[in-house]
Amino acid sequence: MEKLEIRKFYSVQKQALFKAWTESPALEKWWEPGSYANLAPGHDFCMKHSFDGKQEAIQGRYQQIVLNEKISASFKWTDDAQKTESFFSVEFIEKDHGTELYLKHEMPEGSSRGCEKGWNSKLKNLTNYFEYIRESYNYAYDWSYFTIDTYIKRNPSEIFNAWTKSSEITKWFVRDSTNFRNEIELDASAKVQSGDTYHWRWTDCEDQWGTFLNVVENQSVRFTFGDGNPISPHPIVVDLSFLAMPSGYTRVSLTQKNMPLSARTKSSWHLSCHQGWNEYLQNLKATLESGHDLRIGEAQKHFLT
Repeated sequence: MEKLEIRKFYSVQKQALFKAWTESPALEKWWEPGSYANLAPGHDFCMKHSFDGKQEAIQGRYQQIVLNEKISASFKWTDDAQKTESFFSVEFIEKDHGTELYLKHEMPEGSSRGCEKGWNSKLKNLTNYFEYIRESYNYAYDWSYFTIDTYIKRNPSEIFNAWTKSSEITKWFVRDSTNFRNEIELDASAKVQSGDTYHWRWTDCEDQWGTFLNVVENQSVRFTFGDGNPISPHPIVVDLSFLAMPSGYTRVSLTQKNMPLSARTKSSWHLSCHQGWNEYLQNLKATLESGHDLRIGEAQKHFLT
């Protein structure tokens, strides 16, 4: 095995650098769309890029995750007929005015030159990504997305049902929910599929419409959010994933992305939605684990009765 080592300095905090490697919306911006990170030891990631007009991908599994400190993983090239396994690790070392990235890559003999060129190209993209968000937001933080994780002691199928059945989502989230398939209303107990649409009504009687872009039963849901809002020129998307843990808990990961970038929308979309989703995810946890609906308070009872 050959070994390659690269050190590079970034004038950002190591937390920001760690997120750029481990959160899918950020990863897509310095690799290519379709790249993703399923962050947990032993779980998968994919980094896509194009070379000579052909798209290639690194598909791998995390071996070790130390929050804001280190990532180590094994991976294979998807177009490698021999499926040769390589290993890399990335350490994030705090320095004055920034962070040093220390990358180590073990690969088959004769591969180091091409790999060094490839890594340097991607690390330059990472530099450009941080320069872009600094110029856009005057701070090395990407306001276009956020991710929230919570752990619920229920299996993925119960949590999937809580999100995808109108009869269940009203128990912890919205006041009323109606799902449609080909413009035909679904039964309240029916699970949604990719391409279905929804109409939600909040406790303040505000309406919300959207589309379920991709649904994988008991694993993941992607839907549009804020459809028709004049503030956002592009559909805002919410990604949900449900991962069973050995402890009996399920990790629920929610990412909201494609948020607009103005000063107004930092508050109205990023901060407000982050707070709102965090509260509703805690209510989902309380409802499923103990049967308590935390929405019910003196100020809300007249809406929910």
